[in-house]
Amino acid sequence: MAFVYYSVQLQKVALSKLESQMTTLTTQFAMGSEQHAALKDEIASLRRSGQECDKLMTEQGDVHRQYINVEIEDLRAELGKLVSDTATRIESNNSEIQEMALVQKILDERFETQQRAINELAKRDETDNKQAQLVQSVHDLLKKALSVLEARTKIECSTESTRKYHKLQDEVNRLRQELVKATSGLKLSINYPESVLTRDVKGMVIHISMPLYCILP
Repeated sequence: MAFVYYSVQLQKVALSKLESQMTTLTTQFAMGSEQHAALKDEIASLRRSGQECDKLMTEQGDVHRQYINVEIEDLRAELGKLVSDTATRIESNNSEIQEMALVQKILDERFETQQRAINELAKRDETDNKQAQLVQSVHDLLKKALSVLEARTKIECSTESTRKYHKLQDEVNRLRQELVKATSGLKLSINYPESVLTRDVKGMVIHISMPLYCILP
């Protein structure tokens, strides 16, 4: 397109120079009719060529403008579609981000719940261990009390046996206090005798009353 335009401009310049030369020659010299007619024909031919070039340039310009306009419209449509697609993708991404944030929130809540459950289980384990230790302590005290009671049942009613009896009674009281102290920290209910022995002296005979659950191992 630029080459055609440049060629037309050169032809116009050449035509202008030729007309100027013709005017100069006509003024200075008398030319023959044949030479003059040939020169006019050449000038007319150049003018027609220039007009055809101008027409061609106009047509090419119109076509070029139409092509440019069509291309611009296509580009605008493509740009509009791109903007619309981008907006749709952004909206979709925002929805996905919101969904991911919701999922993350749910996971965080579940993690916190599980962590609290783990901490609670750890506390329960610690409490259970303490309970087990207390139960074991109670069990040991009951075994000691049982051994004391077994020894006490074998005591004869004599002065020496009476001293041994009182000594064993003191041991029973001490063990009872330790038992109460040990069971005070238990959350579960443990039945233990308030009094495992009752003394009823009738004719120097000692009667022993001992519940069955007290002597169980």
